Amino acid sequence: MPMDSLTSNYDVVMTLLISGILGALGQGIRVWFGLSELIYNKSSLINATFASNIKTGSIFIGFITGICISLLQSHTAGFTLVSAIVIAASGYIATDLTESLFKGRSQSL
Repeated sequence: MPMDSLTSNYDVVMTLLISGILGALGQGIRVWFGLSELIYNKSSLINATFASNIKTGSIFIGFITGICISLLQSHTAGFTLVSAIVIAASGYIATDLTESLFKGRSQSL
């Protein structure tokens, strides 16, 4: 059955959306570990509020990272478990790298 442009466009949009959600999920795991560490260390409420504001933006960075990794991969057979884990891990790793670069830059200024 030949694919028309509408079906093809739908597949591309859904692949990018799923990849973005997987990247955000990877970053969400990182946020969960970070906030649980704040609770475990009984940090002040001000630090917890500041951290949650920063984490909202970092989940968006994870979403964008997931989309970028999806554009670099070939999904001819659809998503596999390995590709889903790679995208989620890339959201975790890329956001960690981005935050450490910005943190280092802001401390040097």
